[in-house]
Amino acid sequence: MTNAVMANGNIVTQQSNLADEGDAFVSGRDVTAEKAAKGHFNRGTAWVSPEDMNNNPDFVVRDGMSQRAGGEYKPDDVLTFDGMEVTHEVAVQLGLIRADGSTGSSPQEDFARDFENNPSEPRPQDTRPEEFQLLDMQMQVALKGDPSEVLETMGLEVAANGGLSPEGLNYAQNNLGMSPEVVQNTINELTDVGGRVIHGFLEVGDDLGGERVEMLTDLAENGTTKQQQTVRKLWVDAATGKLTQEQAIKTFDRIAQEYEQSS
Repeated sequence: MTNAVMANGNIVTQQSNLADEGDAFVSGRDVTAEKAAKGHFNRGTAWVSPEDMNNNPDFVVRDGMSQRAGGEYKPDDVLTFDGMEVTHEVAVQLGLIRADGSTGSSPQEDFARDFENNPSEPRPQDTRPEEFQLLDMQMQVALKGDPSEVLETMGLEVAANGGLSPEGLNYAQNNLGMSPEVVQNTINELTDVGGRVIHGFLEVGDDLGGERVEMLTDLAENGTTKQQQTVRKLWVDAATGKLTQEQAIKTFDRIAQEYEQSS
């Protein structure tokens, strides 16, 4: 082995990567595993079940692949709460989770805490169903603005016609940049939210809420034109926070009475 000689005449002994016996020295470290454990990267999986994804902020969909977040998130990571998909950025804004992925407090809990800390200056509470608040936030992100007018227009057309008219669809495409698929997905979300809210309103302790919703669904699909419009309006008003539980029960009782008289 040749030793190097420095400019000042000192000799520098070279260090060998071989053992004294001349055998090659091989490291037993698993560098990949160490990096994964330290969070330098996350391992993706081809598929994670909806049950594992639901209400579990440790699982996200990133670049089309399900994977563990490991406490590190991107704004457009998709999480699932109560069956609804929402980006990490929106989830943080809604208080569903904190920025680090830990479970956040609900808007009601935030309001109660703020009221205790500042009882003289309480902030107004959003009384709309939480499901609609989430849909509203998703639409704000999609439209990059206040979606209230869009949802109001869609709601009116859905209640009257069961969907958007050709004029409404053209407006959504040309003025809002919404493709037919996005429009249909929004309508589906609106009716799904309304259905869940109505089910909660009509579940009055007798475990018959599901049967009542089934009756309304049947009328929306097979009833007279008036019955279909009445049920769809009930759905939309529930989804957009315009309906109280008391109003929902009264409307259902009236619909059920008319249904029994006509059958």
